[in-house]
Amino acid sequence: MTVDLRPLQQALSALRYTTPLGEGDPGYVLRPDGLGQQILNRIMVPGTHRLLLGGPAGCGKSTELIQIHRLAYSGYTVVFCPCDRELDLYKLELITLIRYLVWRILLVNSMDPSQQFKLTPEIVRDALACVGSPTSLLPNPRMFFAGLAKNAPEVDPARLFDTFSRLVSEIERAFKPVLLLVDGLEKVPPHRREETLGDFVRSPLLDGCQAVIVVPIWTLYGKDSLELSPDVEVLRVGLTEDTRFVRTIVWMRAGFVFDESALNAVAHLSGGLPRDGLQLAWQACRAAMDERTSTKVEIRHVLLALHGIQQGFEAMLSDEPERARTFLRSVRETQRLPGDPEFRDLVLGHGIVLPKPDGTFRVHPAIESFLESGLPAGGSDPGY
Repeated sequence: MTVDLRPLQQALSALRYTTPLGEGDPGYVLRPDGLGQQILNRIMVPGTHRLLLGGPAGCGKSTELIQIHRLAYSGYTVVFCPCDRELDLYKLELITLIRYLVWRILLVNSMDPSQQFKLTPEIVRDALACVGSPTSLLPNPRMFFAGLAKNAPEVDPARLFDTFSRLVSEIERAFKPVLLLVDGLEKVPPHRREETLGDFVRSPLLDGCQAVIVVPIWTLYGKDSLELSPDVEVLRVGLTEDTRFVRTIVWMRAGFVFDESALNAVAHLSGGLPRDGLQLAWQACRAAMDERTSTKVEIRHVLLALHGIQQGFEAMLSDEPERARTFLRSVRETQRLPGDPEFRDLVLGHGIVLPKPDGTFRVHPAIESFLESGLPAGGSDPGY
C-alpha cells in the first residue's frame, strides 16, 4: 500500500523553527504573558536608555521584537539588527559591532520608505568610511564583517564612536530618535562576555538613543550580572508549565497531521519553549515520513524525535555528568540555582534549566532521563 506523504511534507514546510516569524506572519500566536506589549511599554515610555531582554533560547524574543517593529514607528526611527544572522558572534569585537550598527542605520535610511530621511553628505561619507564600504548595500553582511574584522585597515575607535554619535544625533534632529532593536546577542559565547557584550551594554554611545538588547540569560545572574550596569532596565522572560501556548503554535501550523496524544507530548516535552516544540514536531514529522506507514504523527514518532534532543543535551554535559546531575537535581528539588557559576551559565545558556515567572527555576522535561540515570528503576510520570 502506497502512503500519501504530501500532508507530512506540507507540515515539515510549515514547522520551520530555525528563523523567527516575519512581521505580520499569519502563523503568529499572541503570547499569554503579553511579552510584546511589555517590551513596547518600555520602549514608548522609557525609564533608561537600555532595555536588556533576557530569556531562554527559543522562547520567542526575536519573534516579539519583529512583531512590534512597526508599532514603534510613531515615536522612533526603528533599526532592527539581527546580529546572530549577520555577524560572527564567536569572534565579535566591540569595534565590529559598532561598525555593524552604523551600517544597519544607513541601510534603514536607504531601504525603508517609511523611515527615509535626508542625511547630510558629510555624515554619510564618514559613516560609510567607518563601515568600510562605498555603499550601504552589502550582499553578504556576515562574510563582509568577518573579513572586515580580519583584513580591513584599522579604523580609529575615537573616530568611529564620534561618527556613530553624530549619526544618531543628526537623525533625531532631522526625523525621530533612533531605536536600536539589537537581537541575537544571546548567542554570544562566554569568552566574549566582558570584552564585547559588557563593553557594549555599558558604552556611553547608547546614551544618545534607545536600545533593546537581547542578552544571554546567564549574564543576568551572579556577581558580574549585566543588570548591575548603569542606566539599564531588565526584562526577564519566564516560562510557566502551562503548555497550551506551544500546543497552539504547533496546531496552527501542522495540527492536521498530529493525533491528540502526539500533540500533547510535543507541548509537554518542549518545556514551554516555542522553538523546542517546533523542532520536536518537525523531527517527529520526519520520523513519520521515514517510516512510510502513516500520514499521521503518533506518539512513537515524538519519542523518536525526543531521543535526538536528549542526546544533544547529554552531549553538553558529558564531560562531568555526575557534577551535572548534582546541579540539576538540586534545581529540581529547590527550584533555585546552586552556587556553581560555570554550570549555571552552561545550563541556562542551552535551555537545560528554565526560568519561571516567579524567579524560580525548573529543569527542562527532555533532560529527565539523564537525571534518572543511575537511580533505582521507576522514574516519574512523563505527564502527557
